[in-house]
Amino acid sequence: MFGDSGRSAQRKVYHLQNQIPVFQLDEYGTLYAFRSCLRAHLKARSDEKEQRIAAAAIVKPATPPKPKTRRHRRRSADNKKITAA
Repeated sequence: MFGDSGRSAQRKVYHLQNQIPVFQLDEYGTLYAFRSCLRAHLKARSDEKEQRIAAAAIVKPATPPKPKTRRHRRRSADNKKITAA
């Protein structure tokens, strides 16, 4: 379910045992699961995530950019009128 059958994958399954369809035959025994239940559960979670992504895309429409404020151009020294007295 989580890739290889290494220790980290086993710890992840034991940590998530309340959130995935697994069961134990005795209190401290091995966790078991039916493949069909796991596949159905993973498909349901995948569909739910796809719906959340689609809903987020619909909710946030692209906003048009705000117009930028224009700065007035300063007159350079050459453009100023010089009057001799």
